Amino acid sequence: MATTHLTEQQAQELGVSTLLLRVQSGEEIRIESVRGPILLIEPEPRPLDNSIRATLTRFRALRHETGEPLRMGEDLADDVEKVFERRYPGRGDPWA
Repeated sequence: MATTHLTEQQAQELGVSTLLLRVQSGEEIRIESVRGPILLIEPEPRPLDNSIRATLTRFRALRHETGEPLRMGEDLADDVEKVFERRYPGRGDPWA
């Protein structure tokens, strides 16, 4: 499971809807302050949904997170890699 560490400000900038989309795609979110950990948001243990619909949800979360549309081009490979990383947390090669 991928874990992301965010400051309070970063979490506020991303917004609850983006954080929830990321958690739904299998990511663990840790929100911290200078005084230490504040909040841990993690998905309930369940089989990962590898459907096209779930993959598209992860693409939407990435698009919302970056604020930029996903386009065909050199950066698309990076975007696809990020989505597969979320689809198969902890696995190096999503095609293995």
